[in-house]
This record gives sequence, structure tokens and C-alpha cells, in this order.
Amino acid sequence: IYANAGNTHNMLGDFTNARKYLFESTNTFKKLKKTNRLTACYLNIGSLYFQRELYDSALYFFNLALTFPTTNKGSIAGVHVSKSYCYRNLKKYELAEKECLQAIEIAKELKSDYYYYEYTSELGSIYLDTKKYDKAEPLLLKAFEYAHNGSILQSELSNNKKLFELYQAQKKYDKALDYHIKYFVLNDSINNAERNKAARELEKKNQNKKKEAQI
Repeated sequence: IYANAGNTHNMLGDFTNARKYLFESTNTFKKLKKTNRLTACYLNIGSLYFQRELYDSALYFFNLALTFPTTNKGSIAGVHVSKSYCYRNLKKYELAEKECLQAIEIAKELKSDYYYYEYTSELGSIYLDTKKYDKAEPLLLKAFEYAHNGSILQSELSNNKKLFELYQAQKKYDKALDYHIKYFVLNDSINNAERNKAARELEKKNQNKKKEAQI
């Protein structure tokens, strides 16, 4: 419950309460001697700091997460790829690549296509940042195709943008324009869906107010 409350406050942008509840969750698991749950707890705390671009603090908690025994290999993979995000933002690309490759190996072991392509997309981003375009292109194309076929919209949007940047950097302007257009079409579609959802929720809220007034 503490962990869920912390993650919910984080989604609402409330850093103070998010941190408070996430630390409550770690303290509770320590009291119960459930050390196998602490990897996921410290992964959540590290992610909290990462989202606020406090990369050194995030890395501290990600490294701490790996010090506890756990059978949850998905959490371990999550820690490694999260460290990769930090190192890439700090422009420490060799370390970023090393962590990302570890996450990819775990995804293969778990036979998880979803995480495999999420992590290969991150590896593609590392190669894109370091101008290793020949390595970046096949990874990003496969990640884009998987997201497109699976209707994983945010992932598709992200890979769209990366492919646009890749082809623009290579001066392949026809391909860059193609992915640029795809990006804006998909982005508009996602935004329209969010607006329609908000409108339906507002209408439902108004209807409830009318019913309360009648009662």
C-alpha cells in the first residue's frame, strides 16, 4: 500500500509525498525481513529521482537495489536499463551500453518481447547519440515495427522520433520526412484520444452533479 501510494503521488507530481511513502515501504519490508522485495522498492525510489533529472541520486538508489537478493529478474533488468538511462543522460556512453546489454540479456532469458524491444530501443538511442548510425538503425526499426504491430502507441511515437533524428543526421531527408509526418499524425491521434477521454469524464461528472441536485 505504501509503495502504491508513493507511485501514485509521483504520477501526480508530488515529489515530497511520493518519497515519503516509498521510504515507508522500504522500512516496512525491512521490519518484516522481506529483503527480496527491496530491489523493486529502491528501483521505484531511483526512478523518482531520475524523473527529476537528479541522476547521481538515482544511480545511488539503483546500485543499492542490486545489493539485495531477489528472484524477480524483471526488477533486476529494470534496474540495469534505468542505470543505462542515467549514464546516457550523463553522456557516459560506455557505461550506458554495458548496463543496457545486461538488461537485454535478461529480457531474452525471460522471453519477454515487450521488454526486449524496449531495451533494444534504448541501445539504439545510445548508438544514435554516439553517431553509430549503422548500429542504431536496425535496432530502432525493429523496435518501431514491434510497437506499431502491437499498437503500443507511446513506444511507437518514441521510436518514430528517434528514426526521424537518425535519418536527418544521415541527411536521408526523404526517410526523415516520412517518419516526421508519421510522428505528428500519431501524436495528434494520441492527443485527440486524451481530449475525448477528458471530455467524457467531464460530462460524467456533470451528470453526477445533476443527479445529486435532483436528490
